[in-house]
Amino acid sequence: MKVLQNKCGNGLAFAILTIFVLVYAPMSFEYFFKYFNDNSPQLWNHFFKFFVGEKHALGYGSVDFSQHTAYVSSRVSMLIHTMGGGIVILISCLQFYRTFRLRHPKVHRVLGYIQVFLVTATMFGAISYLIKTGPTNTYNGLAFYLQLWLLAIGTLLSSYLAIFAIIKKQVLIHQTLMIFNFSLLLSAPVLRLEWLFIGQIPNITQETSNLFSALIYGYLAVPCAILISRHIDFRYKFLNPTVRSNSNLAKIIGKFSLLTSILIIALYYREQNGFDAFFIVTIVLSLLTYLIFNILRLKAKKIDNEIAWLEWEIHCLSFKVIPLIALPSWLLLSNLISSEVAFHAVSLTIPALCFALGYFTMIWSRRVFIIKNSE
Repeated sequence: MKVLQNKCGNGLAFAILTIFVLVYAPMSFEYFFKYFNDNSPQLWNHFFKFFVGEKHALGYGSVDFSQHTAYVSSRVSMLIHTMGGGIVILISCLQFYRTFRLRHPKVHRVLGYIQVFLVTATMFGAISYLIKTGPTNTYNGLAFYLQLWLLAIGTLLSSYLAIFAIIKKQVLIHQTLMIFNFSLLLSAPVLRLEWLFIGQIPNITQETSNLFSALIYGYLAVPCAILISRHIDFRYKFLNPTVRSNSNLAKIIGKFSLLTSILIIALYYREQNGFDAFFIVTIVLSLLTYLIFNILRLKAKKIDNEIAWLEWEIHCLSFKVIPLIALPSWLLLSNLISSEVAFHAVSLTIPALCFALGYFTMIWSRRVFIIKNSE
């Protein structure tokens, strides 16, 4: 019964994700057509206006208004980026469909190489835009600019490593990397989905909405990939028994992390004369993430699942490292830009970066020397 429920739940989740991608993909395909032809369908603009109103969606301060010059200047590279991105997320959904993989392994392999080619094209289109536009003219400035760079680099890196892993017969690592890759590929549709909800807040600007959406996404992307990678992991014993947890080191890092977090809170209060909405949301997201990580870690220990416990130990440790990197990064950036903008930049990048470091440590622990009964 439990197996049946899991299969039904997995099928429902996959169906919802597929529908979400199918709805978004056409909007992604033609989003930049308007910069070539004024009579283009503008599917996203109409969809967005329906939910949040024309002023918020297209008025002063919106992406459409603020980024018009930058988008026109990079319209070819961004057309490649958005069209390729729409195709890639559709291919990814098909690639993750287990029945398809098992019945058509050769097609799965060919589509994989096509996917990597398209990812390369789309990310280089985005990188071209970032280089040409620069942080000053990017929406939300330096904070979002740095996050976009991390997304581009992470997407490219995970694609190439996934290909290398499958060539080396590291099936589990290949699958884990592609989960990570897909979570980053969904950045644009997830951000826009967040815009629909956050845009309902009275008098909020789209620029503020995007800033909060990017903040939330930084705490969603890799943690969601972690949850899915754990959900599909059916190992009952270590394939690489050399990987072990160092609880003493984790405790030391945890103590320093707590002290550093308190220092960050005190410094922010002093610098900003209080706590604003952005800081409060950052703290809430941090506490929720750490709470979920620890609940799942303790659950793994309770049921004596050593593999799951070790991996959650890795992720909890990666979380504890966040304040230790965030504080010096914030102080360093504050010498170049305002303290508030520096904090935004750190909040949009450092947590995601630390989660990713933990994720890749987990991937390394999943390496094997002999593959048996691989799909």
